[in-house]
Amino acid sequence: GKSFVKKGKVLVIAVRPSVTTIADEEAGSFDIISTIKKKLPGFDTLDSHVKPTPKKIVEAVNIAKNYEQVVVCTYNGNIYKSQLELVKELNKLDLELSVMAMRNPYDLLDDLTIENYVCFYEYTPNSVNALIEYLSGNLPLKKRNK
Repeated sequence: GKSFVKKGKVLVIAVRPSVTTIADEEAGSFDIISTIKKKLPGFDTLDSHVKPTPKKIVEAVNIAKNYEQVVVCTYNGNIYKSQLELVKELNKLDLELSVMAMRNPYDLLDDLTIENYVCFYEYTPNSVNALIEYLSGNLPLKKRNK
């Protein structure tokens, strides 16, 4: 398995669960952005909407240009297609992109250009903790078969 290796400035772009209509457990009482701020002080964060507008996608891409690594946490990107547009635009940049599917694992299964693709299957405190473990380099993952 491969662990995440931090190589300088990392930007984590994530959707807060409270912006969706799906009532995941305790929605809003935990989320990726605030957990990263608490537990991974060396990482920068950027809030994304569950349906980012073209303008917001351009803004995010411009911010991402200042980083060596970008981690995008998608949330049901198969439903909210503009999240996948954001990922596609980020994937054109010269940086190491990782995509974390926090709910529906089908977000990017058809896109084999994304090398670092991790499925968590749910947006719960356990998944957020697993994500933190992964980003801190303590959780090696199985490689998917291409």
